[in-house]
Amino acid sequence: MNILIVMDCFRYGGLSKMMNWLAGYLTEQGNGVTLCSVYHSDYTDRLGKNVKFVSFEIAESTSKIKRNTSILIKKCRKFYELILKEKFDLVLSVGDPCLYFVLLFRGMLDYKVVVAERVDPYHCRGMGDRLKRKLYYSCDGFVFQTVGARDFFKKDIIEHAIVIPNPVVPADDVPRWDATKADKSIVYVGRYDPVQKRSDIMFRAFSEILKVHSDFVLEVYGGGYDNAAVKAQCEQLNIHKNVRFNGVTNDVYRQLVKSSIFLFTSDFEGIPNAVIEAMMVGIPIVATDCSPGGARMLLVDGEYGYLAECGNAKSIAKQVCYVIEHMDEAIAKANKCPESLKRFDASEIGRKWENYLKSIVGEREEKAK
Repeated sequence: MNILIVMDCFRYGGLSKMMNWLAGYLTEQGNGVTLCSVYHSDYTDRLGKNVKFVSFEIAESTSKIKRNTSILIKKCRKFYELILKEKFDLVLSVGDPCLYFVLLFRGMLDYKVVVAERVDPYHCRGMGDRLKRKLYYSCDGFVFQTVGARDFFKKDIIEHAIVIPNPVVPADDVPRWDATKADKSIVYVGRYDPVQKRSDIMFRAFSEILKVHSDFVLEVYGGGYDNAAVKAQCEQLNIHKNVRFNGVTNDVYRQLVKSSIFLFTSDFEGIPNAVIEAMMVGIPIVATDCSPGGARMLLVDGEYGYLAECGNAKSIAKQVCYVIEHMDEAIAKANKCPESLKRFDASEIGRKWENYLKSIVGEREEKAK
């Protein structure tokens, strides 16, 4: 198979990590794979070995008019040039903005289109989302991360869909968390995003935690935190002296094991890679029960960690305080986490991806006979 994986922007975050892994796995199996970023990427040093990467090098813009005119025309032109040159069998569209131009040329250039749904379909953000869902009926296949996400859609889509969770990709020398070596700190890994990741709720929850456990520190790793709005919120909540912004880390596991608790506050997510990373080291976890059920699936309804209500700072703070005050119970749950992740074996999940994409390309070849 000759496959194009096209995404909005290859950047720091779980989505890019997973598409990088998938491109690498499919390449190792002898497929031709190109990973394409529509917008300029500063993250290419993280590309896997032998992963072929293309960027349209389009500059992102906050102007809606520009995005829907000149930038859209550039996207279409560059995509057409790429697809004409490489003659892909299948295009895997990852992320909302890509699907429009991916479908535009399929009639002329004869490739299959599969959608990798990575967001929460229950979280509709307006006309764009509604249009995208109508376009789904023009696609050939769909990959969802959870059953909950798949079941949002109608029968016509479900019949052509498959549920494939994120894999747990083996990493070298993953340290194990040790309570006796952990600081009095709570660790958060992720970009600053008050809409999806609910960083604003995280800070509010931490302010509640400090009222009970004033000696704790919040260690924040990720991008987007160096701005006035974040600092203003921390100062307004009077937590700025207990919050450390550490930027992006190249060794997330080594940072996780330094803290006592891992905190995850998203309102909606697929299968959260940050939670998987925390489970790999075996640190106690407090996570919001985000839609459409990825965190709940990982933690098996609280068997391997603690679930809190989305968007509720007091609920999150209550669970964190419970963990601090019942650490023996939390350690017992955390100790079971690494073993539980065998459910998400990377080789098995890679095979599911390859077999499903082959089945879609097979339909194309059958029709061509």
